[in-house]
Amino acid sequence: MRNLVWTIALLVSGLVVSATAPAAETEPIDLNAATLAEIQALPVSRTLARAIWEHRQYVDWYFDVTDLVDVPGMTPEDLAVLRPLVRIVPVTIDEEDQRKDDLFYKFEWWEGAEGTDEALVELYKDLALYPVNVNRARIVDLQNLQNVSPIDAVAIEKHRLRVGEIANTSALRRADGLSGWGYSNARTFLSYTDPEEIDDSFHGAWSLRLDTSPWFTETDDLLRDDRDPQQGTNDNWFDRLDLEDPDPAIYQKLRIRRGRNLEAGGEMNRALGSQQTLDSVKGYVSVQDLELGPVAVDKLLVGSFSISWGQGVVMENTDFRSSRKSGYGFGKRYDGILGDLSRGQEYELRGIASEARLGPVRALGFFSDVDRDAVLNADGSVNRLIRLDPRVTNDQLEEAGLRPMIDQLHERTWGGNVRVESGGNWIGVGGYESRYDRFFDPKWDPRDPTDKNPLVADDDEDNLVAQDNEYFASYKSPGKYRRVYGADFQYVLENLALQGEYAELDLGKNPLKIGSNPSALVLNAFLQYENLNFLVLWRDYDLEFDNPYQRSFSNYERFKGTVLEDYFRLEDPLYGFLYTNSVQPQAERGVYFSTRYRMSEKLTGIVEWDSWRRQGDMSMYYRAVGRLEYRFLFPLRLKIRHKLQSREEDNFLDASIFENVETRMDLEYRLSRFDQLKLFLGLSHTQWPPRGRLQGTPGASGAAPIQGNNAQPASAWGVWYTHNFPSGRIKIDGAFMAYDGFLWFFEKSTFRVVDGSAFRWFAEITDRLSDRMTVRFRYGRENTLRNTNIDVRQFNEPVLDPIDADNVKQDRSWFRLQADYNF
Repeated sequence: MRNLVWTIALLVSGLVVSATAPAAETEPIDLNAATLAEIQALPVSRTLARAIWEHRQYVDWYFDVTDLVDVPGMTPEDLAVLRPLVRIVPVTIDEEDQRKDDLFYKFEWWEGAEGTDEALVELYKDLALYPVNVNRARIVDLQNLQNVSPIDAVAIEKHRLRVGEIANTSALRRADGLSGWGYSNARTFLSYTDPEEIDDSFHGAWSLRLDTSPWFTETDDLLRDDRDPQQGTNDNWFDRLDLEDPDPAIYQKLRIRRGRNLEAGGEMNRALGSQQTLDSVKGYVSVQDLELGPVAVDKLLVGSFSISWGQGVVMENTDFRSSRKSGYGFGKRYDGILGDLSRGQEYELRGIASEARLGPVRALGFFSDVDRDAVLNADGSVNRLIRLDPRVTNDQLEEAGLRPMIDQLHERTWGGNVRVESGGNWIGVGGYESRYDRFFDPKWDPRDPTDKNPLVADDDEDNLVAQDNEYFASYKSPGKYRRVYGADFQYVLENLALQGEYAELDLGKNPLKIGSNPSALVLNAFLQYENLNFLVLWRDYDLEFDNPYQRSFSNYERFKGTVLEDYFRLEDPLYGFLYTNSVQPQAERGVYFSTRYRMSEKLTGIVEWDSWRRQGDMSMYYRAVGRLEYRFLFPLRLKIRHKLQSREEDNFLDASIFENVETRMDLEYRLSRFDQLKLFLGLSHTQWPPRGRLQGTPGASGAAPIQGNNAQPASAWGVWYTHNFPSGRIKIDGAFMAYDGFLWFFEKSTFRVVDGSAFRWFAEITDRLSDRMTVRFRYGRENTLRNTNIDVRQFNEPVLDPIDADNVKQDRSWFRLQADYNF
């Protein structure tokens, strides 16, 4: 009993002492590391506690206690209560993550671009994250940067040699001859010191894209065209391939890098509606910056690669075409070798490639071994290379009565370019040879009835037109090979840059006699001042210069205006992809001029003028574009673009002449936090000679068909809006437009072409789930107006049913989902 009493007494006294003793001081919590539960334990409301936690998670780290005033709902009284209870431990932010955060908006723009050089985009992303030391960069490295001209590159190099070392951006800006435009673009990719420690850990990027965006109108019409219009069976590829609800396009790629010397990547791609399991599977491993005695190996690559040099006359392997690609501004052409993770398939090069230097000599060399899709003749020879979209199977082709096209040509290609460089000037020679397992023969000789062309439904001489000469001149190989060789140069003098490339296609004639074989020539001169520049470019392509790897400057693609564009004249509409997906330049001869003048901080003007002849029929073309950007106030900009274009304007006897006038106006209102509101108005009018025999209304239910018109007006208007949420991690984009007629536009950074009458809208949300993970989702819909298409003449044959097209609305929707993860 006595022990029990003492125990109770001690417990009671302990409780009294603990109750009356002053509370022990607790250590302040670190707001940059505290959990949500720990923050909710602070003497503030649960709503304010969650806001404190969300600010750290989604907006920014805390660098000082006073940063709490940026938290929604925070009052001075709350801050006074929290000040002694919290502390801030500085967070070490990885330099790479910080640059990703700073350049996120540029990455988004680059990644969203369609039809561009995707290998070049990957290079820009790498250089932005791991900038090259300007004090070690070569002139060609600087010249390959976006919007950096040869004059800018030479100016930076001369400034570095003069001052010894460029220490920062201020020192870079003082380079004589460096334009403001070149400086603002170059500084994104340049550093001024080497890193203190070489990071040998693995870094990389993974991307996945699902896309159901519809085909361009031209492709959609081709797929829906009747394969046998004489019979009126309405047998078309759209129904054969069940493309009403096609499988989405899938594109997935992974790039891994270790330090600055080792890089690898892989991609898998399947186009919209493709009947193949995968259209392309690519991969590569690249080693960079090796020193082998006196030889510096800048790059050694095994796998899929893209390669180009000069003006793209001899070599630039890509499945995508860009009109008027001059090599300047946004039409940049990379000079060298890059790992290829693009969605291209037909012109992929796969094998080994290297870029090396020995003193003033730089050499590129490559070897490739691949299979190509091709149209075959009855005798097994190749008519043309073809890129199908969507890509069908050989079984489906044979079921439709066509010969196989998928992987029908085996090609082994080797070649390269060697140049001597000196201070931004160079002269080089290069070329390639492709060895095939089949001959090439276009099989078109109207004078020989036994030489039947497999593509054209009726190739008799009466139905031929002059511009079809471009197809007549297609490559007919003297052997199972194709050989192209040429020379290129660059010369920079103060603020003037001269460039050029000449090439010939070997048809067995004397290679030492210039001009004996079909040739192509590009020459340009670029004059640059601080706020003014001029570009003059001359191109001259022989009709017979049929080089599948040519991507030099042109307005139109090869076969524009020929029988291959009129797929209703072909044995099967599928052959229309020879024109629709053509990436070679058309045979043109003419001069192009452009100038950009920044008259003041508020006013900038751009003028383009082009005059050329189409070599196929010697038709004269003219194109002039004027653009003006005026900034009323800092956030308000007005952009006006006016275009005049014509063909054989003064030749009224030519039924193919046309004249087009187009005006586009954009009013941009740039709001806070990079928000933006844009209003758009577009007007266009195209006119051509009247065709009396086609004039008039064929039936009482609708208007005359376009073939019977002599003018086609078009108009469009739209609204774009971008909103960034306060967290800086969530963004929404949206647009609504209405159009009547032909319209081209950018859906964000995605180029689109439509034709008809419709309302169109899209909405996209971008969410940076973490510093390393970003997800984008876009949904769009197009509501077409009702359209009656009636044709009482079906190829001059009587028909029982005059309805030649659906009298229904063709509404459609699409989505695009993209996920990007960096590690």
